[in-house]
Amino acid sequence: MADFKLASTAEERNEAFRIAASIFDKDNTDNGLKKLAWQQEGLGNKGSVVLALNEGNIVGVARLCPARMFWQERQFSVVGLTSICILPDYRGFGLGKALMQWTLHHCDEAGFDFSYLIARRLADHFYTKFGFFGASSYPSITIKGPLPSKVGRIKRCPFTVAHSGAYSKFYKECYYHCFGATIRDSEYWRYASARLSLSGLEFKEFVAGDIVIGYAVLDRCSVVEFAYDTTQCDDIIISMIDDLIQCFDKNLVMALPHHHDIIRRAEKYDIVFHSRRCLFGGHMIRWSSGNKQDILPFNIGVTSPDGSDVKPFFSISRLDEV
Repeated sequence: MADFKLASTAEERNEAFRIAASIFDKDNTDNGLKKLAWQQEGLGNKGSVVLALNEGNIVGVARLCPARMFWQERQFSVVGLTSICILPDYRGFGLGKALMQWTLHHCDEAGFDFSYLIARRLADHFYTKFGFFGASSYPSITIKGPLPSKVGRIKRCPFTVAHSGAYSKFYKECYYHCFGATIRDSEYWRYASARLSLSGLEFKEFVAGDIVIGYAVLDRCSVVEFAYDTTQCDDIIISMIDDLIQCFDKNLVMALPHHHDIIRRAEKYDIVFHSRRCLFGGHMIRWSSGNKQDILPFNIGVTSPDGSDVKPFFSISRLDEV
């Protein structure tokens, strides 16, 4: 008979991390990111790790990652679930199901609006048993170019913590219509800075004159986050796009929601929209028992009218993945 509880001591949280790392460790980079994430929200925080116990020994783990998200003027208190695992010798006895049930009951009692997770392909269909459903269309766009910019060259600069207020403002403006965008503060950006160096992501700050006007986060193949001062003229925005196009040999893939501000600012480009829908895996959400829904009135490709209850597909930035 298993027992479940929140980890209450540093020793319990450290043991939980050791178990999760032993099961999910893929390589040194992955382990480094996992350790950083646990240090940020796990190893030092009470109430952030659920334990499954057998005869007093930790045999299973689930980590809770609270966050605040917005969609237009609405805000959501949410919790990401990750590092959900049972030690191999204790699988096949229903412990995974019981761990999920206890964890979700705790999340409901804590008053979160919804929980979310990223299911591995091997876990497809598993989380649907607990009220989760695939809520992402995995959106991206490909911009083909370049077009000649009408303004002088902008400068690229590295990440600067002192500019985190501007980054947060740009992000909120560009992702205003995107469901799943997070509310960010200076502490968020300090954590993101450490994560960038471990995940192979590159941060580019854009400056025109002496003014910070935007930023982009890149991996080897695409732009994974893009935000800018939406009050800037289209020519300035086009300068940033052209600069990014040069980084990817004239075919710029941007893993951005189709409701991102860039869609209306890049009308002069040839843009291809990409998406797919997976209701039983991938990025999944579950509404709390107090706001229970099995589906959402989603749309895709067209920005929801102001005041509409129809939300775009759920989309999480790489910087927010748990």
